[in-house]
Amino acid sequence: MAKRLHASERRASILAVAKVLFADKGYHGVSVDEIAALISPLFVQAGSVRSGAQRNRLQA
Repeated sequence: MAKRLHASERRASILAVAKVLFADKGYHGVSVDEIAALISPLFVQAGSVRSGAQRNRLQA
């Protein structure tokens, strides 16, 4: 199992990936899921389920 990063290291990783994607696609062309997918596939699995549940609640 991968070692969990310290909060500051995790934050730096997220920002580094986001900067590259924003430079390529623009701020409005990037989703949180895209950023998470490049950092860890586990984030996408957890986030997609949560996001879907939130969307369903808002549409009801």
